[in-house]
Amino acid sequence: MNPVGSIHLFPPLRIAICLIAGIILGDVLMPSPWLPIAGFCLLLLLSAACFRHTYWQGAAVMLASVFFGCTLVTIDKESLGVPASVGQTVAYRAVLLSEPVERGKVIRCDLMVTTGEWSGKKLKASILRDTVDSHYKHLHVNDGIQASSVIELPVNYHDSNFDYVRYLESHGFVGTTFIYWSDWQKTAADLAPLSLFERARLMLLRVRQQLISTAGSLGLNGQNMAVAMAMTLGDKSMLAEMTRDVYAVSGASHVLALSGLHLSIIYVLLSFLVGAGRRHVLRELFLLAAIWAYVIMVGMPASVVRAAIMITVYGVIGLLHRRPMSLSTLSLAVIIMLVVHPLSLYDIGFQLSVLAVFSILVLYPMLMQLLSAKWLMEHRVFRWFWTMLCVSLSAQLGTAPLVCYYFERVACYGLLVNFLVIPLATVIIYLAVAVFVSFFLRVHFVSVFLSQALDGVASLLNRSLTTVSSWPGACIDHVHIRFLLLLLVYLLLAVLVFLFYRFVVSRLVKAEKNS
Repeated sequence: MNPVGSIHLFPPLRIAICLIAGIILGDVLMPSPWLPIAGFCLLLLLSAACFRHTYWQGAAVMLASVFFGCTLVTIDKESLGVPASVGQTVAYRAVLLSEPVERGKVIRCDLMVTTGEWSGKKLKASILRDTVDSHYKHLHVNDGIQASSVIELPVNYHDSNFDYVRYLESHGFVGTTFIYWSDWQKTAADLAPLSLFERARLMLLRVRQQLISTAGSLGLNGQNMAVAMAMTLGDKSMLAEMTRDVYAVSGASHVLALSGLHLSIIYVLLSFLVGAGRRHVLRELFLLAAIWAYVIMVGMPASVVRAAIMITVYGVIGLLHRRPMSLSTLSLAVIIMLVVHPLSLYDIGFQLSVLAVFSILVLYPMLMQLLSAKWLMEHRVFRWFWTMLCVSLSAQLGTAPLVCYYFERVACYGLLVNFLVIPLATVIIYLAVAVFVSFFLRVHFVSVFLSQALDGVASLLNRSLTTVSSWPGACIDHVHIRFLLLLLVYLLLAVLVFLFYRFVVSRLVKAEKNS
């Protein structure tokens, strides 16, 4: 199937593009949702009236998708409105939505206010540490606090393309606050204002913290543990700045952020543990429920949610004995995520995840066709190498301009590093799951042995990437590009892909068929 120039074969892709366009237009132009709501309803009626004219009906549906995107984003932005007391000292009670992380003289955490006019609002909080009594060490996720502090609107960093304000909005945060050590105290958590979903989420986050404590009790520590927990439980709070920099310079940062790679490994492992069985439907439902519980437990980052939706769609389609279309599945995942939370569009994790998968779906088949399929089947070892290279190159071509725009850095050995980090990351995830399973089965000597093996593999990965990051020309820093240039780069990339397929890959396919 031609992956380029066949957008008409993927109706969800067209809807997703129109929805994205509507969200952008609504964010820029629409102060109120009433106009886009009226336009959306009118276009729905028009599409129903044009049921005998397929072309016009399709045009009306796509335009209605644009107005629907406008409606969603304006409603979402209205929900982020702040009370009049912003910038003033406010007394409130709140629930911790994340495990506190020590950063210098403060601890940082996410709060959900549960009382007063700020009730239901999420805040990024920095709490000054009390170095005498160390009360802050008793704070954990799902705990309650009573505090008094000035709540302020977030501001952007200077001289950076990273829009911190937009980032917080995309995650539902409306403000920031700094709390002095003497202006807070721990109290019983008031969960009544929280939804049932939020309560379940906090409970699973507490489970994650218990799993991390379990890993520490088995001998894992330092940056080896930090890397293992980041790859398996999505907790990057223990990663030192030096470790983050090593992974960024070497081009391996993507393995620290949970994504479809990690979730697919977890899914395959769960499938193996559950077994095929006769009750295929019940087995698949159990696997999907376990996957979504895991997604909630690791904090629901956009990349993992996208992967979970795609796995769910594949699972349902498999039960119906239908053939899935990957580009349509990705588009459906994008639509679902944007309908639930339109401002996710501005989340860097969402953008990188979608672009990476889209690039793989479009570019990977084209790159694979550069070598004969028959020859690759005869040379299995080189086939693995070529497959890995094509997947990595496809993903990096799609995400490199965006990474350069946000982080102003280009990792020069990213393709080479993937041949090391992906196999080792797979081993780390399998070992971590085995450690937790053996621990809860109370096979202590096995869990200790596996944890030592996990520590060794994580150490090997860290030392290898440290070596790569020290190589000459490992990365190019301070590559500053403007948004317009970013758009032009992607436009140029799209044109090159089209020409590459049109004049190179198509000829290779014809030559292979003729031979």
